[in-house]
Amino acid sequence: MNQIIRIEENGIYMVFKILENGWIRFLHFSSRPLQEEEIVAESVLEGFPFIGMNLSGFDRPYERHGNKYIVTAPGYRMKYDSHITSRNLNE
Repeated sequence: MNQIIRIEENGIYMVFKILENGWIRFLHFSSRPLQEEEIVAESVLEGFPFIGMNLSGFDRPYERHGNKYIVTAPGYRMKYDSHITSRNLNE
């Protein structure tokens, strides 16, 4: 899949990456468009998990940062299905 989704709304720029396994990564959120040539570290392109949820009874595998968990469950289990863009006609 590896799909890139770019959204620009009211001067805010967001970029998401959908990985092969369906995970959503949050790459960019700014008042300026993403300038990929300005990215220095290759790991920056990995992005951040888009959703983090904590529910008791779930294990938290993957990375930890000291005693803090980086990946939350079931957030890491959620997969991208689809999205739509719509407008509120009553503005």
